[in-house]
Amino acid sequence: MKGRGAVRTVGQPRWAGMLGMVLLGSISTQASAASDDNLIMDVSVGIQHEDNLFRLPDGEDAPKGRADTIVIPRARLGYQQEFSRQTFRVDASAFSPRYQQHDTLDYHGYSLSAAWLGQLGRRWQPQLGYQKSYELSSYEDVESGIMDMLRRQHVNGGLSYGRQGRARVGIDGWLDQKRHGSSTYSQLDLDETGVGVQGHFASRRGAGATLRFESHWIEYQEPLISTLDYRLDKLRLRLNWPISAKMEASADAGYMRWTFDDDSNQSSWLGGAALRWRPTDKLALGLNYNKDSREPGYNLRVAYSEKAGFDASWQPFEKWRLHGTATREWSQFGLSDTTATIRKDVTYVYRTELEWSPFDKFSSQLYWTLGNRNSSQASTEFDYQTIGLLLKYSY
Repeated sequence: MKGRGAVRTVGQPRWAGMLGMVLLGSISTQASAASDDNLIMDVSVGIQHEDNLFRLPDGEDAPKGRADTIVIPRARLGYQQEFSRQTFRVDASAFSPRYQQHDTLDYHGYSLSAAWLGQLGRRWQPQLGYQKSYELSSYEDVESGIMDMLRRQHVNGGLSYGRQGRARVGIDGWLDQKRHGSSTYSQLDLDETGVGVQGHFASRRGAGATLRFESHWIEYQEPLISTLDYRLDKLRLRLNWPISAKMEASADAGYMRWTFDDDSNQSSWLGGAALRWRPTDKLALGLNYNKDSREPGYNLRVAYSEKAGFDASWQPFEKWRLHGTATREWSQFGLSDTTATIRKDVTYVYRTELEWSPFDKFSSQLYWTLGNRNSSQASTEFDYQTIGLLLKYSY
């Protein structure tokens, strides 16, 4: 099923009135907004053009074409309060993407979060968190034209003991739930339960070491013959150290093991390294590499990836900043090369952002992204370009 909905008649673009409403709301709300710094409110509108909206391979088209322009108004409200060494945070965002060609994809989405960061006595730090979101799944994972709305809920909590910035031990746990709106992808609905324990030590000079073990239990809600629930265990040692006042390095290494319901298992190493260098006050550079498991819930096959990247940030003037990234990600879906359904992808993504903040409450960003995926399954290959402008007002 590809590109749904009838072609809209030509007239005043829907986003013109929408943009006016957003700007009008920003002006009226500014007059009545609370002056308390603990309260954060902002509105934004983004205009984004995609030349390959559904991430189609070369030579394949959609009924309304491959390209589209999307207008995305968004409003956010956040609040943070400290009381008797307890910190409470809440945050809510609402957004409403509007597609100028494929208008059957229009929807209202949201993101909600709440957190408590506690302090009991001198050494105990408990914490609790909750997140909930509703948004359209990426077309890198969904067939062209299918509107798969993803609902996600996440609850987490933890308790740590020790001196802040020195030696600490802790335990944490989480529950994660994913539900797909499209019946085509309901087989990806899952519940994840996890628990982790870790110890951390930091030196007076800023170096640190963290040893962490965690277990993830993945349970699919509509299991298929080809789908097995599993447990994923990870053991990781992470080190970070300042090389100089302008350079910092980190590295981690470990082991991950998948154990499936049929008692079969697979394992692999994990880890990576990163280097951050700030040669001047206006220029920052970074290199990174990481191998880890991919998040479940977007593909039936268990997967892992290796990702390498470079990033640079340059601020020639106080109100201007230029940021660029380049990444190469190698992914494998399925754990054994003897599996007939094995899939291997290599994805390149290049992104440039130009930010301008003429005054404290207003910011803008012009961005360009170029992406390419090569795959052992030709039907999943694609190229795309994205150009966008984001305007944001905070008060």
